[in-house]
Amino acid sequence: MKKYGVNNFFIELIEECDDNIINEREIYWINFYDSYYKGYNSTLGGDGYILTDEKNIMLLWEKGYDIKSIEKKLNTTHYAITSVLNKNKISVFERTQRAHKNEGKQIVALDKETLQPLFLYSSQSEAARCLGLKSCARFSRILGDYTKTSKGFCWDLASKFPKEKILNLSIDHKI
Repeated sequence: MKKYGVNNFFIELIEECDDNIINEREIYWINFYDSYYKGYNSTLGGDGYILTDEKNIMLLWEKGYDIKSIEKKLNTTHYAITSVLNKNKISVFERTQRAHKNEGKQIVALDKETLQPLFLYSSQSEAARCLGLKSCARFSRILGDYTKTSKGFCWDLASKFPKEKILNLSIDHKI
């Protein structure tokens, strides 16, 4: 309410109930309106316990995940993540930088014999920069064509591989 202003919210009575079932009903209505995922509730309701694990948020942040990726991976809210990042003094500038860095389609360098992912790049232009190429245009022509290589590797979109195959790859590796 502080961020968007009190005038942009309203209070409406949606149900009256006995105190002994109030937690159950809170859970029901948060689920009904999907206000944990698409609203302003930071918990699923009930006892008010915050369901977000700070340790996991920071672990994923340190691995290079951006806020949207953490939301999906931990099935939590933007608000919960930004609260943890604020508490850990991660600046808005750093969050924005990471979000923009992760906007491009990630690509992977593949072993040309086994076609196993070896290196992960945040975008085609970042791969070109790390490889010392003047342009990323070549990647557009060879992505997914395993008969063609650049710098001794086959190349493809990271999204074509299971997350567990690329999760621990070196990111933006200079070759």
